Amino acid sequence: MTLSDNDKGFTFIELLVVAILVGLLAAVVSPNYREYLIRSQITESFLLTLSLKTAISDYYGTHGRLPPNNEAVGAARPEKIMSNYISSVEVVNGQLYVTFGNICDASISGEVLTFRPQIHNTVLGTLSWHCGGDKETTVPTKYLPSVCKRASSTLN
Repeated sequence: MTLSDNDKGFTFIELLVVAILVGLLAAVVSPNYREYLIRSQITESFLLTLSLKTAISDYYGTHGRLPPNNEAVGAARPEKIMSNYISSVEVVNGQLYVTFGNICDASISGEVLTFRPQIHNTVLGTLSWHCGGDKETTVPTKYLPSVCKRASSTLN
């Protein structure tokens, strides 16, 4: 059996339909994927602040008050604590201010996420941590992890 010239390959209409379907799929998936990437960049702040949270808790346990700055807890200057997506982490009266920058998404570049300690036991120096949910956090709420979207959220 031989194929005629009309039976070889795909028609233009078939290729056009496939191109339209691929375009529609990309239009639906792309915004969700970008939001996922931004959220993953914000999540990095949780890891980068772990050691500072411990240092602040230790400082509080020793001195009975929250540390005034990075130097008090033995941390580097704010601009020296950074990563691919974070340009600085600053301690101010026990609170942590994480500023996004470097190669992060433009929609969060220069924005701030705060981590605030809450004192539970003044004798033992027990602290828990809250993120976001305050006027000093400038990261758009839609990008924050769910634990940071409420003012009453607690991170241990």
